[in-house]
Amino acid sequence: MNDYMLNFHSLSIDFVEKFQSIQYNGIPLGLFYNFFYAVFGGGNTKSLLKEKSFRDQLGVKINREQEIQKRYDAIMDPIMNSSIKKPRQGKVLLYDYALAAHTFIHYLDPSKTFLLTNDNAMQTMAQFHVEKSEIKNELVRKAKKIFERCTAHPIFSNGGFQTSILDDHFPAICNLLIQGENLFNQVPISCVIVGTTMDPLSRVLCLAAAQKGIPSINMQHGTIVLEEAFMPAFATITAVLGNYEKEWYQRRGVAEHRLEITGHPRHDVIFSGPPASKEMFLHSVGLDPQKKIVLILSQEDVELTNLTYFIENLVLNVSPQILIKPHPSEYAFQSTHIYNTLLQLPGVRLTNEFFYHLVPHVDLVVVINNSTAGLEAMLANKPLLCLKRQKEDPSFIQDFYDGMGSFTDNIPGMLAEKAIKLLSNDSAANQEYQLRSNQFVSSRYPKKNATKELFDLIYRLTGASFINPDNRPPFYSYG
Repeated sequence: MNDYMLNFHSLSIDFVEKFQSIQYNGIPLGLFYNFFYAVFGGGNTKSLLKEKSFRDQLGVKINREQEIQKRYDAIMDPIMNSSIKKPRQGKVLLYDYALAAHTFIHYLDPSKTFLLTNDNAMQTMAQFHVEKSEIKNELVRKAKKIFERCTAHPIFSNGGFQTSILDDHFPAICNLLIQGENLFNQVPISCVIVGTTMDPLSRVLCLAAAQKGIPSINMQHGTIVLEEAFMPAFATITAVLGNYEKEWYQRRGVAEHRLEITGHPRHDVIFSGPPASKEMFLHSVGLDPQKKIVLILSQEDVELTNLTYFIENLVLNVSPQILIKPHPSEYAFQSTHIYNTLLQLPGVRLTNEFFYHLVPHVDLVVVINNSTAGLEAMLANKPLLCLKRQKEDPSFIQDFYDGMGSFTDNIPGMLAEKAIKLLSNDSAANQEYQLRSNQFVSSRYPKKNATKELFDLIYRLTGASFINPDNRPPFYSYG
């Protein structure tokens, strides 16, 4: 692990431990602040974290990645073990933020499902609110005194940081903990399922449930690119895609019994039936059935010079039809104009078609860095290449596809050679690719029915069935 991430975790745990006495109902409020927002919200925090000596200025110094989760567990274990774990008769609470609950919720009994969505979560939680101004004011007062003792701290001494914690974060977290406590007191819940624990509400739901002896599952929402979105582990079980993630978490000190390889239900559609007619699809998007189709899944941080060089090589040598699919955030922020120069090349166009509609009909998929879509393409038996960034950034993880050997590269010319061979049906290249991809997929995504794996896990944690009586999943023989 690089110094940047060791510094990030040292800072995070330093905050939790310094403010451990600032608690509501026995839960420290510091657990719910993710320094990701400070790092990427502007200012000089990120540059400070790049300095190896940064953690020498902190009260907590993490030098080995195996220490990370254990430091959190020392604080969270008393919360998570505070109640005897007895199966509860109740509902499954789904927080559909990065969860893609639409891929499996229809198999759950609606009378036994409590759904929070990204749109209604705060309004729903507010229904369980009881104002406790005196408690909040006292916690803020105590936190302010702690800040007064942090005059030499590189981050906690910053006035803007103090204001954001005292005026916004701690009062908001206290409200969520009050609401979570009341929710679990008033609504019988057997299990909580979230799609990430990067955000405060997901963390609150997991820990407030744990206090009541209610288990929780955190479904891995995508490949690990930003560590800050995946660590630490808050849920009873972190449900991961495959062996890569299981080993990744274990290296950071997460106990094996808290990890379960399930895959993710949103990928099940890849195996669920034949795609639409290729002829109809090509006609609808105006593509030539006689030419090869390359789908490039771009990213907002793409190194455009490298992508341009890669595409120019393909256009010059095999003249394929190239569809560039920008990242959704590029459409949201109206930044797709960066591809305008590429659109001048013959056969190159942008597409915003749904990925699962595109992938069955293309001949080659290219991803930028650690995009989850690359794994999805491989699950759909499509050849995949990964163009990695050349510029090193310690905050990004980009080794997920390294197991693909020479089919992932940060040198666009080298990767273009592989693309040309695959598109030209070079037998040696295709044989090499097939061997690599078979080994890769069997390790990275060993479970091909993630919905069943998830439902089995719920059953093991709760001892109860939540199967929809009117829409039973075909894979179930019980419940």
